[in-house]
Amino acid sequence: MKDNKNIEKTIYEQFNQRKPELFDKILELCPKMDHDKERKSIILRIKDIVFTKRFSYSFVSLSILVIMVFVMLGQGTTVTPQAYSTIAIDVNPSLLLELDEDDKVIKVISNNEDAQIIIGDMDLIGVDYNVAINALIGSMVQNGYISELTNSVLLSIASGDQVHKEELMALLSAKVTEVLNANNINGSVITQEFDIDIEEEELAELLGISEAKAELILDIIKVDPRMTVEELAALSINELNLLLEAKNIVLEN
Repeated sequence: MKDNKNIEKTIYEQFNQRKPELFDKILELCPKMDHDKERKSIILRIKDIVFTKRFSYSFVSLSILVIMVFVMLGQGTTVTPQAYSTIAIDVNPSLLLELDEDDKVIKVISNNEDAQIIIGDMDLIGVDYNVAINALIGSMVQNGYISELTNSVLLSIASGDQVHKEELMALLSAKVTEVLNANNINGSVITQEFDIDIEEEELAELLGISEAKAELILDIIKVDPRMTVEELAALSINELNLLLEAKNIVLEN
């Protein structure tokens, strides 16, 4: 019995000596805790448990501490769902919708201030992509970003499932056309596969445009190298569409 107590005392003393290291390890398990208040709150609660007079250095107490630590960590941690598909919408407002496997919106990303105006106070998280597209395109029409004169919409779709990607392209194009027709606008919808690499990312950052628009520009230049990225970046999606029609350019993707 005495030997057991000596062992328990040794474990407790070692635990006490390693508390700072243990707390650091705990913080490593909390990548979501970016704010100091959240981190300090967890650490203070653990320290209160360890330093309380009621906390003995028995195996049971140590086990309880470990369990409580993981319970507290679990309370402050949320699992972010992974995007199964991505839809980029470019007119002048530029935004991204990330979808789950059921095509429900899990994230909305505004690429510019115009996109923030379009989204306004709409909460699209958990909404079916069809409903989200209907609301966003409708808002673009209402706010004057899409009209009979500026009637082009660029839809870029990414998905690890090629079949699903092609289905989304067809369905989204039809949905946008339907919304525009309902607003008496004879619109033009450009669809492209959204496979961004480092070249598109660098061009988008350099010229202050969306990655989807950067991809379209690079595809146009591949067909007609006489044009430059700078002059194409200065054009709106509607003007780029008119350029494609005027030069009878057909893009592979």
